[in-house]
Formats: sequence, C-alpha cells, structure tokens
Amino acid sequence: MVRSPQEARVFLGNLASERVSKQDIHDVFSQYGPIVEDIVMRKSYGFIQFATPEAARAAIKYENGRVMGGLRLDLNLAGGGKKRERDEEGEAANPAALPQGGGVRGGGRGGGKRTEDKKGGRRRKIGGVGAINNGVGV
Repeated sequence: MVRSPQEARVFLGNLASERVSKQDIHDVFSQYGPIVEDIVMRKSYGFIQFATPEAARAAIKYENGRVMGGLRLDLNLAGGGKKRERDEEGEAANPAALPQGGGVRGGGRGGGKRTEDKKGGRRRKIGGVGAINNGVGV
C-alpha cells in the first residue's frame, strides 16, 4: 500500500461535527483534489487526506474560515503546529528559546523549586523571580 504524504493531510479545527457530515466535508473539499482516505471526524476536529500537498494547500487557502454547521473552520496542515527542536537526547536544542514557568507545578511568577530546609524541616523556595543563580539575578 502506498502511503500518502503527510504534507497532504489537512487538520479541520473548530468543526461542528454534530451538525456536519463526512459527505458535507467531501462535497466542499473534493474540488481541490482527490481525497484518498476516509475523512476522520472527532468531537470538534477532523482530518482530510488529499493525494497531493498542492491540493491540501489549495483547500486551506480557499476554505480556511468557511462557516460549516454554524462554526468558522480553522484549517492547517496536520502536524504543522509549532514544534520544539530537540537534540538526539530529547533535550531542547535551545532551552533559552523555550517558554519558562507557567506549568502545573512551580511555574509562573515567584515559582521555583521547593526543597526541604535542613534546619527544622521547613520548606523554602529556590529559584523563581528575583532569585540569584550563579551570581546573576534572574
């Protein structure tokens, strides 16, 4: 079986899947080129696999923002989201370029790593806003 190119797969975001059928999607998007796999629909998104990247790009160019089922579609190439570059160990290639803090644990303003204080077992914050690391304020 010949595998279709990933660059020919379109992500349909903001899809009103309860009000739009696969046939509705096929009727609109097949004008840009052959759809070579079954259209995938989930609760609020879907995927269309075209035969060529050119067909996928044309569909995105001319149909992005189209209203279907009362919602405006948000079309992109599948897997085309912003990806963080990784080195061979899986570490960020440029850690300074990655977002800092804001995670579920310890991120955001005043965040930082908490550790046990050796005196009395109290917890104290290490790092975070205004902390000094290697002699330089963060």
